[in-house]
Amino acid sequence: NNINSLIRHCRPYFGPGTTEELLQQFLPMMCPFDEQMNRSMRYLDMFLPLVRRQGGRPPNHHLWRPLMLDMLRNSPFWEVIAVGLLSRLAWKNMGHIDWEDELPLFFTKVLRSFKLPVGYRGMAACLGRGFDNSNVAMFIVANLGGGSSTQQHLCRLVGVVESYLHPSNYGSWTSQIMDLFNKLTLHFNKRINRERRQNNEDDSYWENTIPDKKKLKRTDVDAFVDCLLPVTLTALFGRAGIGDASVVLARLAALRTTLVMTKFLDLMYPALTSSTEPIRLQACLSAGMLTARSLVTGGSDFPAGPTHVLPLLKLLLPGIDPNDISKTMSTFQLLTTFSTLIPLVDCSAAPSQMELSEEETELCMQSAEFCDFLLVFLERCLTVVESCVSSQSQTSQYTALDSSSSSHAAMSKEETLLEAGMSFTIRSIFQQSHPDIAKLLVRRLSDYVIGRTLETGVSGRLLANICRAAAKAQPAAMLAALVPPTCRLLVSLTASEAAQKEERPDSEVMFNLLMLSEVLHCRCDVVVLYVDEVSVVLQQCLTLVCVPTQQLAVSVLGALLDSLTTTEPVDCRSFTQPWDTPFDEFLPVRHWGALIAGGWTNMKIEWVEPGPDEQAAVTKLFHTFILPELDKLDKATQDLTILTREQLKQSVSIVLESFNAGALLPYWDEEPIELLPMQVPIDTDKLILSSCPYPVQFSQDTGRPSNVRKAVAETILRLSDAMITTDSDNTKVYNHIINILWTVGLLHSIKRSDFDSRWRTLSQVQRLLRSNLVGPHQHWHYVRHVMTQRANLQHLSRTLEHVEGLPFTATHKAIIHQAFRLSTTNYSPVRRCGQQLLRNLFVQFPGSYLLVLPAIKSNLALDPTQHHKKFKGTLHVLLGSKCKCLLLKKMWPGLQHLWPALLTAQHSEKPSIATLISQLTDDVLRYTEILAFSDTASAALLILARSVAEQLGVSVESSEVAAGQARVEKEEAN
Repeated sequence: NNINSLIRHCRPYFGPGTTEELLQQFLPMMCPFDEQMNRSMRYLDMFLPLVRRQGGRPPNHHLWRPLMLDMLRNSPFWEVIAVGLLSRLAWKNMGHIDWEDELPLFFTKVLRSFKLPVGYRGMAACLGRGFDNSNVAMFIVANLGGGSSTQQHLCRLVGVVESYLHPSNYGSWTSQIMDLFNKLTLHFNKRINRERRQNNEDDSYWENTIPDKKKLKRTDVDAFVDCLLPVTLTALFGRAGIGDASVVLARLAALRTTLVMTKFLDLMYPALTSSTEPIRLQACLSAGMLTARSLVTGGSDFPAGPTHVLPLLKLLLPGIDPNDISKTMSTFQLLTTFSTLIPLVDCSAAPSQMELSEEETELCMQSAEFCDFLLVFLERCLTVVESCVSSQSQTSQYTALDSSSSSHAAMSKEETLLEAGMSFTIRSIFQQSHPDIAKLLVRRLSDYVIGRTLETGVSGRLLANICRAAAKAQPAAMLAALVPPTCRLLVSLTASEAAQKEERPDSEVMFNLLMLSEVLHCRCDVVVLYVDEVSVVLQQCLTLVCVPTQQLAVSVLGALLDSLTTTEPVDCRSFTQPWDTPFDEFLPVRHWGALIAGGWTNMKIEWVEPGPDEQAAVTKLFHTFILPELDKLDKATQDLTILTREQLKQSVSIVLESFNAGALLPYWDEEPIELLPMQVPIDTDKLILSSCPYPVQFSQDTGRPSNVRKAVAETILRLSDAMITTDSDNTKVYNHIINILWTVGLLHSIKRSDFDSRWRTLSQVQRLLRSNLVGPHQHWHYVRHVMTQRANLQHLSRTLEHVEGLPFTATHKAIIHQAFRLSTTNYSPVRRCGQQLLRNLFVQFPGSYLLVLPAIKSNLALDPTQHHKKFKGTLHVLLGSKCKCLLLKKMWPGLQHLWPALLTAQHSEKPSIATLISQLTDDVLRYTEILAFSDTASAALLILARSVAEQLGVSVESSEVAAGQARVEKEEAN
């Protein structure tokens, strides 16, 4: 694939005469009765140049185009390649090649490729070969307009397949036909963009220009939309309606908004008001998400479009139904899409201040209902929260056994999706709301939360996530409304000695701690104002005897540290103007769904990052809560009996949560260790991120290293050594220790898995909100909300790259040795976590596996019967994951130690050992790369070998001797 991609990008730069050279090379091999025919066709498909640059020599397609057309008429099995070549030729040279005579044959081939269930008198029709729909779409779109009959052929093709797209006639052909329509609309939009860019004189355009007489006219666009729209609306309510049909409808709506959206709204309004057709409702909601931007923007093509938004929003409210999660999720997604594109502000005073059109006046009057609508929406969400109750909360009392376990009930998959969908919608609505409307929403939400107690399994978590989403969008108002009363209540509930010693979890305390841990996830410049109040709560709650309550208090500490050290954009609104801008300068209803043109400068993204106040707050938290726990762990390394298992777990959990402040915790400064000799010197001074201006460090009077990561690493390594010898079965603490070792050495502020998840989510939002048609002077395809999130992800990616460039030091070496010891302990959960940590370190620091080779060799020499766990853990380390077996490393020192040690290892009858040995053998046989060896021999050695052969009576051919001498002479010359 990489080679094919390289050739595809190099084709436009091939020099003159390339076509003649290729044909001279491959035409003699193109015999239809020879297997070389298919190979020659593939080579031509890969290398033939098809693009003519402006002012350059046109491609010599007349030399091979008749040959490909003849192949297409004869239907050989390589006609798929011929269609691909011809389609790309037509697409790259639009308007310069006449394809009129080939259109009937081409569309016949396309129709047969669908393999429709048709026949005559019981005889099945001859089925054609399946073509790549992208190639078919390129050929069709390239020939539209300019007086061509392609549109008539396309209408006939659509008329033939229309009945096969009916919801009751679903089959394997449905997806193929809809995929073709999808590709047709995609390439049609690309052609529109190409013609618009060509008309813009300011843009440099090097591709083939389309002649003016061959360009698409308004009538051509109307004919294309009229052709595909009826069949798309028919397919919308079938099984594939949520997929390709919705995408096709969205692209058609971008071409002709009035025509498409008028017919779609005629279907959507009845679906929203009917409760007997859930499939139609689901299809309309899915299509509505993709067509929302066309409806919201309206424009000159559909000026009445935005006036349908508020009526649709009101009709969507009944879709928030806790008994139908699928419908509720689709409703939330559509509400999120609308709220992301629309500033939620009351513009009813604008008509009296300025002259507006009839549609704008109506829209301004409708905007006065935003506040009432949002309050009703919030009530709906709170009703959903009340209806979601975990099965654990239905028990009347907690037993003593219950108090020893976590009180969090596991949420189902549907409840997890509901939580995510509701959070996205709430954050988008609070972000886009005018401050006056946001104050009302915050007041209603805070009135509901304060004084209420919900179980922390499902309903409490849903409500806490709603508050977290609101705090992300309106941090100052939400924290002012919730943090002070919550802190006062928690202090009063946990102040008594009886509350401190109570082993059973108090539902009110746990719910308020859960709320506090979620609300604190917002901007650092706002959270820093409430550090003192939260610290008082932590001082009382971290010392509680109740284990579940302690865990929630630790979560509060982690949320506080995370928020104080996070760099992020101030807001993600879809517009840049302040809320108090007069209507005559900025009228929000005119900017519904607007794009921000002109580059990053016009995005006006403001950032908030930790400063000296945040540094002082985090330093105080570390000395107040983290340093005492490290002192406890240091004492425990001398005598583990001074702490119970629960106390030990609590201390280790607090230390682990402290690394939520990793952005302000610089890595230790030690002498780098060279693992592998490098031909190119490593530039350790090259910084991907600037040095932390406000680092958090321990004071000198603590007796520890000032670097927090270094101090924690030393304590945890000593604790792990002590536990391996005296408390090897404490698996929960071991898992925390392994996470700390990974966090200390490899985590800056975000995990790679979390980053990838956020990247995938943003990619989906980009596809949803991007503009399918971009004007000649508009180069930004996305709304400001999307671009702001993209900028934030770019910052996070730089933090990941910063970690990937760290030098290897003595502390990393100690962590690797400790990870190997944990990978071979007696308990499988600990071994699995230790092995994963070891693999991560091996990937982070190439060549670091050489450090554990002596230990691996020593473990393989043990008796697998007496040391079964250690032997099996060592084999797992060797095996690695995803074909990263250590036996396959291209390092002779490693192979010299590992292969003989594995071959001389003692036999074991344990099935698990035998399975691992078998997997190692399979990896070696399947993935080992054969190395080429070259033997060298001097001239004196050849003379000595010949004399020995003569003494033994062995005849040596003169040709062999001559070949050997020639090889020696060549090596000496080199």
